[in-house]
Amino acid sequence: MFDEILKAIYSSNTTARRSGTMENDMNSTNIIVSNVPALVYTNQQVKDDFTQLFTPFNPNSLVYLPSFKRVRISFNTPRDSHEAIQTLQGVQFQSQPLKIFCLKTLPAASNSSLRPPTPEKQFLISPPASPPVGWRPVQEDKPVINFDLLSAVAELEPGTRHELHKGTTSTPSVVVDICEDNLLQRAAMMRIPQTKRPNMK
Repeated sequence: MFDEILKAIYSSNTTARRSGTMENDMNSTNIIVSNVPALVYTNQQVKDDFTQLFTPFNPNSLVYLPSFKRVRISFNTPRDSHEAIQTLQGVQFQSQPLKIFCLKTLPAASNSSLRPPTPEKQFLISPPASPPVGWRPVQEDKPVINFDLLSAVAELEPGTRHELHKGTTSTPSVVVDICEDNLLQRAAMMRIPQTKRPNMK
């Protein structure tokens, strides 16, 4: 997770680093060393030799990032970080030239706490809270009444047949038979049949 966060930070600063604007940040106390040999992360002796390069500049901490083949170094003062860049920029280490650049200093926020999200649609949350100021319900359109459909339904009579679609040589016809409303038949269908008692023998 830590590597992923740093990757996002470094990718956002790529353009500024290439243009050289990061190296002009006089308030930066952090530097990034790239093009670091792989032995620095696996061989303790090589790692100690790498650390000795920056010891004269009083580093606070060295954070090794093998996933990015980089090392982040923090110093006490911006002067120490710039002296390290001027002295060690391009120095050959394990037959590889070191590339060093500053991490841009971000301005401190007035409030470091997280702020709640903008309440854009919080009134849609269940249970609903109070709607925002100025909110008005949407006026729904009036229902559309199809009088032709109502008239056709009213003309349907029980016991008659209505052809909705005439058949062709390739398609069948659609015919609706209107059933008669027989109250006695409906009552018989709704009657619950009595369960026959089994024989007692």
